[in-house]
Amino acid sequence: MNILFHLFFWSKLQSDEIVRLNGIYKRLLSNAGVKLYEGEGKVAGPNEVELTQLDGTKLKYSAKHILIATGSKAQRPNIPGQVSFLFFSH
Repeated sequence: MNILFHLFFWSKLQSDEIVRLNGIYKRLLSNAGVKLYEGEGKVAGPNEVELTQLDGTKLKYSAKHILIATGSKAQRPNIPGQVSFLFFSH
């Protein structure tokens, strides 16, 4: 096998694992009675958020407690001489 196949295979495994873990987290939240909204949000006022859902619909919510899970994306600084691999560039 060539190196590109190995890198593609590793990248696919990594992606599949992220999807699997996200599914587990969503099920745990749902089973705990948490209402999950996906999209882009911003604080609209005290105890209020505005959500733009994935389909573009805008909604406003207010509550005593609001949890905003922002997620994350790894970043690597540009270091002279570094070697880049597909599965590390996620």
